[in-house]
Amino acid sequence: MKLVVSGAPGAGKGTQAHFLAEHYGIPHISTGALLREHIKNGSPIGIRVEDLVNKGMLVSNDIVVQVVKDRLALEDCRAGFILDGFPRSIRQAEITEDIAGKLDRVIFIHVDDKVIIQRISGRRICGNCGATWHLVYNPTKDGHHCDACGGKLAQRVDDKAKTVRERLSLFHKETDQINEYFKSAGLLLVVKGLDGIDDTKKCIIEALEKR
Repeated sequence: MKLVVSGAPGAGKGTQAHFLAEHYGIPHISTGALLREHIKNGSPIGIRVEDLVNKGMLVSNDIVVQVVKDRLALEDCRAGFILDGFPRSIRQAEITEDIAGKLDRVIFIHVDDKVIIQRISGRRICGNCGATWHLVYNPTKDGHHCDACGGKLAQRVDDKAKTVRERLSLFHKETDQINEYFKSAGLLLVVKGLDGIDDTKKCIIEALEKR
């Protein structure tokens, strides 16, 4: 199965992509995580994009496409994958299937901007393994360390309220075009992001299995 999970920053797409990856036994490929790994390793790409990523701004098409293309070429993607954070522009949408092959579905998780801004202030990232948690919706046992590896949790710079508003503004400039593109291709599945993570997961899986 080849899926794209889309939604505004803070809509819960990363969490849902992780759950779906476990459910279907395929890798969860987060563009943001891939870029942060490049930054952490000090690669040429990481050096080029570090400032943009920290400010929550979009990275150029050529860099993102290359990073995704390299990841999809690995052996574990042969049986399928879940793309999270790609495509984020109409140009990326137009070439997605050239890079990834024929998609099964593009899942768009819809959440109002006001709710997103409220949600995002509670999001925390493990500094060790990169797992995403939330102080309210998906808390760890002690609220300070990752349940998966014990790493210390932190709030990303691009999760600050001001940066979130800037990211949403950029996101909405392209979202309507991308959704219309995949809708015309018969691939778009819009799911309302519910307060309960498990409720959203259930809605997505039920919608996928009705195909």
